[in-house]
Amino acid sequence: KAQIGGRLAAAEQQQDSGQAQAEALAAMAAVDDGRQWEYKFPPGSLKEVKVEGMTEKQLKGFLEEEGVPTRGLEDLEDYQAKAKQVQDRKKAEMQQTHGPFTTGQMRGWNAQGFLNRTILVRQVGTETFYNSDNIDLEEMLA
Repeated sequence: KAQIGGRLAAAEQQQDSGQAQAEALAAMAAVDDGRQWEYKFPPGSLKEVKVEGMTEKQLKGFLEEEGVPTRGLEDLEDYQAKAKQVQDRKKAEMQQTHGPFTTGQMRGWNAQGFLNRTILVRQVGTETFYNSDNIDLEEMLA
């Protein structure tokens, strides 16, 4: 019983901590300044996989890593076709400019670590994209 009580207390403490973090992120995101932002991925940031040289097992692993269901795929050609489809979709997504997003949204995502990868970001209405590796994104969104 003592072990169960300790586990329950630890779980409640973790839940309180998670709730406090979620509330802090929501408060940060709620503070908006009217600016809007766009981002895109720099050229070459997609690691392309050569599906032609992969085995069926490797392709299945690749698709599962990408969160793509493999039910109904029957042979190597099916797996290759699906993997190429996934890569084409990701490539198209990587070439798009995403946005506009509010400053609050961008702050929230940055605080949660979603923008920890290299992105190019700009304020809507400006020409220049800034590489997040060369700027302090938190400061830019302040």
